[in-house]
Amino acid sequence: MGKDLEEIYWRPGNGAAFLELVQQLTAEPLSADAWVSRLKQSVDSVVQQEEQDYLQAVQTGPKIKPGQQASSWSCIRAA
Repeated sequence: MGKDLEEIYWRPGNGAAFLELVQQLTAEPLSADAWVSRLKQSVDSVVQQEEQDYLQAVQTGPKIKPGQQASSWSCIRAA
């Protein structure tokens, strides 16, 4: 995903239209389908899924361990 974001989203800068970027990243044009699908879920089921995801993430731990170097594309450096 990082490589895709770097090449498709960040590299063109303002030279590409937002809708083109979305289509290149997702292989589909932007539509409301995903939002509508999410909005059809009950609040209780969303909260339950979010809690499960959170507990799994806590159990798994951080993807970048303390002292581990992050990949270069995720670092922001100020000059």
